Amino acid sequence: MKKLRKAIDSYIDQIEQKWKAFSDDRQRMFTKIFFATYLLLSVFAFLQIRSKLANTPKILPGTSIKSVPSEPDRKKNPGINSHQKTLQ
Repeated sequence: MKKLRKAIDSYIDQIEQKWKAFSDDRQRMFTKIFFATYLLLSVFAFLQIRSKLANTPKILPGTSIKSVPSEPDRKKNPGINSHQKTLQ
């Protein structure tokens, strides 16, 4: 485990030295590129999730719930009506 930790630490030190070897302008450019890439991936993921949600069937307001849990289901899962216990 100590060998692995030492190998990881030395790798991180090497990467930090390479980063510090870049000029400030180059570091700024890489930071902007990484941020822009992150932003594009985030927007793409958000749009993909939103499009999936838009394609799912919706419950129309004004419609009623067609199935109510039966008594045995309530006994199996007492959390279904736990809010009613606190209100009484």
